[in-house]
Amino acid sequence: MYKATVEQLEDRVVDLKDNSEIINLLNFEEIPTKEEIQKKVTTIAEIAENVEVEHAMIGGALFLMSSLESELKIRNITPLYAFSKRESVEKEVNGKIIKKQMFKHLGFVEV
Repeated sequence: MYKATVEQLEDRVVDLKDNSEIINLLNFEEIPTKEEIQKKVTTIAEIAENVEVEHAMIGGALFLMSSLESELKIRNITPLYAFSKRESVEKEVNGKIIKKQMFKHLGFVEV
């Protein structure tokens, strides 16, 4: 899970990255059961509902996203995925070329 970028914050994203409950819900130490996944997505959706949002930027473990999308939609919260463009920047440092990959937020994809 990544913190929201400056561009995403400017696009009115409310970053819940510092919410320890969200962090725990999005992390897995073992292969989860369907029941564990459902319990986690229900709790995540309840948190989003309590923040009173109309949209939620989601991302993370692929096996979690479909269930999370469904649970958010039940609560009339539209799931969104960030759309970014990868940009490669090269510069010379001490005679060596250093290549850095950066992602630029361009908007959201609604599913």
